[in-house]
Formats: sequence, C-alpha cells, structure tokens
Amino acid sequence: MTLGSGDNGLLNYAYLLEQLEAAFYQKVVDAFPADFTAEDKAAFVDLRDHEVIHREFFRYALGTNAYDSGGTSITFDFSSFALTTRAGVYAAARTLEDTGVAAYNGAAKLIADTTTLRLLAKIASVEARHAAFVRDQVQPGSFAASDVVADSGDAAGLDTAKTPLEVVELIAKFVPATIVATSLPTS
Repeated sequence: MTLGSGDNGLLNYAYLLEQLEAAFYQKVVDAFPADFTAEDKAAFVDLRDHEVIHREFFRYALGTNAYDSGGTSITFDFSSFALTTRAGVYAAARTLEDTGVAAYNGAAKLIADTTTLRLLAKIASVEARHAAFVRDQVQPGSFAASDVVADSGDAAGLDTAKTPLEVVELIAKFVPATIVATSLPTS
C-alpha cells in the first residue's frame, strides 16, 4: 500500500490511521468485554462514531486519490492486544490514541496547504481529547503524563510528535500489508 507524496500522501497517512482506529473501536463495540460498565460501552460507541466520521472525512477528501480508491479493504490485526478485559481494551485504546496524536503532531509541520492544515488540526484536537479521556480511565490524572507531554527542554508542555516513518513502523504490526511511506515529506 503506497501512501503517495506531498499533502495527498499525508492525507492518505491520516486516512490509514483513522481506518485503524475506526476498525479497533468497531471490534470492541462488536464484542464488549464482560467487565465493561454501561459508561464504558457508551464511551466506546462515541469513540467509534468519531473515528468513523474522521475516516469518512478523509475518504471523501481524497476521492480517487485515496490509496484504496480501487475498493481495497483492510482487515487490521489486533491480535497483539488483549481485548477480553476492560484493562486490555483501555490499554490498547491508549496505545492507538497516543500514537494518533503523536502522528498528527509530527505531520502538521509537513502540510503545505493551509486549508488542509486547519482541517487536520481540528481532527488532531479531537484525537487529543480521546487520548486524554482514555488515559484518565486507565489511570486518573495520567492524561498529561511525561510519556506524552514533555516536561523539559524546548518541547516542555507539548505533546510528543512522531514522524510519519516512525508512526508507520509503530502501526505496521496491525496492518496486513507493507506500508510504503518513503515518498511522504520529511521537512
């Protein structure tokens, strides 16, 4: 799967991330763990709905420029997660949401078109809220822990940022195809 180059490639990159998150939340909603509370269920339905909206936004925005415009469907592999318990599901959600926020943070400076940047920033703010919510459910007060918010140096007080290539490496285990991201902007 080749993501492309320039802003289009970065949109495909974001589209892939949103597909991954939407598929994850759908999997959870389809088979909630037995120890999920009614509040957990409602939250995960909301999270799923947001991710589906994000996925569909990118699908629409990309049109025939989407890497899967030929109708290719991805079945993601979540077998590395323990999705049979509340703790396992929240740990998986934390991993995916933290990765998503770091991905948007790292991609923002690479976007050339200001309209595209504004749209991605809006989605990134929602993703950050998701990450904060999930982290707070896992461990109250951890929404701004030092593993996601730098506590010193030039980045003090800022969320972490990862390059597209770093993120592709992190999510590769969930994607049953080789992700070609070598043409994405790096500066």
